[in-house]
Amino acid sequence: LKTYVSAQNINCDLLTRDICSASLQSDVGGDEIFPIIDSGNDSQESSAGLLSDQYIPTSNIDHILNLTDQLEAIESASDYSTAFDIYNNDDPGSLKSLSTDSLYTAGSFNTNPLYPIYMYALWQSANGDGIMDNKEFDDSPVGLFDHTIIMDEFDKKSGFNAQLTAETIRATNMWMAATNALYAGVHICSNSELADEPSYVNSIDKAAAFWIGTHKDPDSSEGGSLYAWSNRIDEKFAELSGSDFDANVKILEGLNAMQSEFADCLGSSNATEKEDMAYKMRVHADDVARYMTVPLAQSLIHSLAIAVDSPASIDEADRVILYALVALPQIRICDKNAYNGLYDMLVTNAKSAAGIDLSKALGM
Repeated sequence: LKTYVSAQNINCDLLTRDICSASLQSDVGGDEIFPIIDSGNDSQESSAGLLSDQYIPTSNIDHILNLTDQLEAIESASDYSTAFDIYNNDDPGSLKSLSTDSLYTAGSFNTNPLYPIYMYALWQSANGDGIMDNKEFDDSPVGLFDHTIIMDEFDKKSGFNAQLTAETIRATNMWMAATNALYAGVHICSNSELADEPSYVNSIDKAAAFWIGTHKDPDSSEGGSLYAWSNRIDEKFAELSGSDFDANVKILEGLNAMQSEFADCLGSSNATEKEDMAYKMRVHADDVARYMTVPLAQSLIHSLAIAVDSPASIDEADRVILYALVALPQIRICDKNAYNGLYDMLVTNAKSAAGIDLSKALGM
């Protein structure tokens, strides 16, 4: 059943709050799939292999790989203005546009099952007359939740922190963009005419580009990519648990499998065969998205543990809020009470380290 459910075919009559049937003010249909990401590079030459050739792109994704460089520039920025100027770029394919462009957010809502789940969880306002743009998270349209979280980080009272700002953009815009691309591939498998658009870029290649970026060494945890970030938190957990589980290994395996399945699907002209292939891709997309969620959950647990030991650290309290915002929404659809309790504890009441009863939150 979970391979069937999506924002465009879920029965909203079964929900207690009206979100998935609300209309978007932007006139965008389900077939408008992320042109913003496809329009960044006109080159027809495939990009070089990623991660020391462990993933070989079949299209040009250099414009997405450049986003990792922008993240690293933000992380090394010496002041707010320098970092904000890098982020505050409205050009197609920029870090900011990943969550503010109306075509992109509408495409995400129509194809990525995680996107409406996050919107549903973070929605804090009244119904908004059934118009999605009138539903709010933190006094901004709920569809822009990634951008809102990022702007809150830039403008927080505790002051600018280059490392945490880059971490915020990585765990919001970049993470959601990677999952968006996964599920866009599933959609295009069923609607392969979309791959004939002049600006088309292989969706699974895009997911790999968002996750791996310019990272070279599979074993390194240095750098600004999602892959490096996942390696960093995995190292912390491995030290404590002795577990040899590696989310990046599973993600890379899934991306390579989906790339092959996607090519087979686009090459098929048999409608029944394509439907079966799309189903198989959807199952793999769900698996990869789960593995991509692992470092979010690990980061929340780790930030909580650090904040307990450093109750005077405002930065660690801010990090708890960040990972609560990006990790907790996925449990909202399964356990409303658990989500609401944790959200109130770790976000609503967490104005500073002293405002978080971490012992209670951790069940201590």
